[in-house]
Amino acid sequence: MPRRIDETAVFEAATRLFVSKGYAGTTTKAVATQAGVNEATLFRRYGGKAELICAALRARLEAVPLRTLAATDDLEADLVTIVQAYLLTQEQVGALLPMLLVEVPQHAELRPALDVVWTNIHGVSQIIAHHQERGALQHEPPLLTVSALIGPMFAVGLARRAQMVELPLRVDVAAHVRGFLGGRAVSGNH
Repeated sequence: MPRRIDETAVFEAATRLFVSKGYAGTTTKAVATQAGVNEATLFRRYGGKAELICAALRARLEAVPLRTLAATDDLEADLVTIVQAYLLTQEQVGALLPMLLVEVPQHAELRPALDVVWTNIHGVSQIIAHHQERGALQHEPPLLTVSALIGPMFAVGLARRAQMVELPLRVDVAAHVRGFLGGRAVSGNH
């Protein structure tokens, strides 16, 4: 009977190494050592380094708050929820997403992990489209609206990781959403 492995430990080790060393610097041997398993077990279970890294990153990205959102008929509340979920997601995944965005163009085998990110963003785009269809938000491609809403949070997150201390450490989500609505809400709908 095959030995059971602690998949959580394997995925945590793979993610930690990927974030700190990049794809090229992450080895199955290092993942196995950190997770306390035999490297051959990883190959039998996942097939190779790319499949292991993608499985680990997908698991991490599928468990984020952004994935669980649904539209209501309260535009402002939905936008606040989106921004809060994005900020929580950013806290949970840390440097994983920026590293993945840097690595995918060089290592196409990582694309399945990035597909989870696009699935999450598509879900948020559907909430935006719901409010556009209701006439509460200006019509534009929903992905552009999502980018305008959470793009500043992404930039602040990158700057924080680069330790640019002049940026605020806390985001006033309600004020951010009000400012966003000032430029995009259809008059009388927020």
